[in-house]
Amino acid sequence: MKEMKRILAAAALAVATAAAAAAEPQQQTVPNTFRRQPREAAPALKATQGKQFNAGFVFIDGKYIKPPYKVERYGTVLRVNGMQVTNPVIAWDEFVKTQEGVKVSKKEIAAPAGPEPDVGGDDSFDMDDLSSDLDDLFSDEPAKPKKSAPRRALRPRGPTIVVTYELEGPFVPNDRTKALVDRINGARGKIDGKLRSGWYFFFGSRYSALSGDSRVATDLLYGLSQAMKSSETYEQFAEALKRNPDTSMLPQPLVEDLFAHKSDHFAIERRIKSAKSERDVQNMINRATR
Repeated sequence: MKEMKRILAAAALAVATAAAAAAEPQQQTVPNTFRRQPREAAPALKATQGKQFNAGFVFIDGKYIKPPYKVERYGTVLRVNGMQVTNPVIAWDEFVKTQEGVKVSKKEIAAPAGPEPDVGGDDSFDMDDLSSDLDDLFSDEPAKPKKSAPRRALRPRGPTIVVTYELEGPFVPNDRTKALVDRINGARGKIDGKLRSGWYFFFGSRYSALSGDSRVATDLLYGLSQAMKSSETYEQFAEALKRNPDTSMLPQPLVEDLFAHKSDHFAIERRIKSAKSERDVQNMINRATR
């Protein structure tokens, strides 16, 4: 009986803590540094909104975003709490190509002087490559190195042909557009599900999304908050992160973004304490109900 009272008291404290956190004003915004979608994309494709929840940790361009979170597909991009966290997942042109009466325009742009740089391989858009990239972005496994294309000799630059697609009537959803939207919704669902399980996500326009599960989230974020709190200069901050095995793999552009928001360590520490309390209560309940 005493054990059950203790569990209920701890649970009540955790609920009160979570309620207090949820009651904080949710007016955080960050400037959008991601590539914007065309104006017509969102009205044509509408949005897919998830339900609000308090789990997980979200950073956008180094700024810690407090929960609760709501993950949505908005046209061709993904957003968290109304803030864009990806470039267009699938180009709007791919939707336009599915429509009747599409106006196709080609424009030739003269090449600048000098030989063409050696970039190797073909950079044309490929839907299969996009699917693979999406799988790599949200996979739990380390990304597989991509095969390098054979080097090619320098050659004179040729003109660039720019192809544009323009709707001459209203956008009409069809099976092909639904399949494309479903692929974007699949990416939304992965982020939503992982955050609900306690994952952390670092979204940034200068690096691929970095994430990890709840087993490492609190240790990594605690190390991050301590480095933020103890460092006066960027050099001190970067060195502190390198010394900590939990934070040593963070890429330099992300480290730069995090340092720009080092005062967020107060909010991060509060969130870690809340997450640990919730986890301890759940463990107590699990032990008591076995």
